[in-house]
Amino acid sequence: MNQLTGAIKGITPYRGYRPSLDIQLEISSTDEEHIAFTWMSARASISFSKNTKTSPARGEARDLGFAVPRNTLPQFRKSTVTNFILPLDDILVSELENARGGMHVILYLSVSFNAIVSGAQAAPLPQQFTSGAVADPNYGGQDAVRIVPSSEWQEIVDALHVSDTDPRRKLEEYAAEGKQTLNELTTTLKSAKESAGLLGIVEHAKFFEQEALDHRSSARWWLWATLFLAAVATFAAGWNFYKIESLFTDVIAGKAASHPTNATDAKPDTGLEIQLAVSKVIILSILLSAAIWTGKVYKANRHNFVVNRHRRNALSTFQTFATSASDAQTKNAVLLQATTCIFGPQNTGYISADKESEGYPQILEIIRGVGNPSKKE
Repeated sequence: MNQLTGAIKGITPYRGYRPSLDIQLEISSTDEEHIAFTWMSARASISFSKNTKTSPARGEARDLGFAVPRNTLPQFRKSTVTNFILPLDDILVSELENARGGMHVILYLSVSFNAIVSGAQAAPLPQQFTSGAVADPNYGGQDAVRIVPSSEWQEIVDALHVSDTDPRRKLEEYAAEGKQTLNELTTTLKSAKESAGLLGIVEHAKFFEQEALDHRSSARWWLWATLFLAAVATFAAGWNFYKIESLFTDVIAGKAASHPTNATDAKPDTGLEIQLAVSKVIILSILLSAAIWTGKVYKANRHNFVVNRHRRNALSTFQTFATSASDAQTKNAVLLQATTCIFGPQNTGYISADKESEGYPQILEIIRGVGNPSKKE
């Protein structure tokens, strides 16, 4: 057995990544043997005819390439139905439509196979290996044939959603779209690089923030130290005044008791007064100096806290203003202002800003020189 009967029962269009046709083929045998296909190969061809009654010669058909089985290879007795997938492409379908010119379509499917054939008797004979082809006896030759009316074929083409645009024109459009996409990607990459640079600048804000928090914590401790020393100095002054008055009173009372005739003129010795005054001045000077010094340290830490917090705020908002700038000149102005906020002196009210203004012009000149490398000196 090397010949099976085949008839194309239907053609279903599919539109996935690329267009394709699902060809439904009915295969039958006149014998009772059990047939199991082990290999099948199909090749499709197409030709056109002005009427459905006659078909052109097979040699005029245009080859469409291989069609592959959609499912596993069948095994059957008498008859079975299997499907073949014929892959196409938009350019091929457009060329076929231009060549068809509204005529009917004749689809040829040339199928070859290898199969294992088993006998139909109760005690089957040994299996036989055979090969052959599937053909439609109504049309002769070695092909399964289906004549597709023009209207039916038009429905198939419409379902494939193939554009009527000329393929070369489509390629030009694809090239233009690809070029536009490349330009967009280049612009996006440039923006991403600029954003990455800005992000790197903004990342430095966390260092100023940490420095500000450290100075704020130190300022709190120095404030408590200042208050403590001021309280100690006040207490020492009051206690010293009280003790000296008590000492003077005791000295005057002692002298009055020893010289009753001069009791009204009794007073402390001058040496004792000088000694007590000097000790009082030394002790209070030390306490007041310590309180003033800790107060200055507190003000310095508060000043540094405010300055670093201001720098953090400048860097945190720099990205927003820089990305929203429309031209390079505006971006440079934003960068210059941010540099001023970072490296320039800031008057916080805690200490005088006059002592910090010496290096500021030099820093600005360095920044301007970096921003304009082509400028001749």
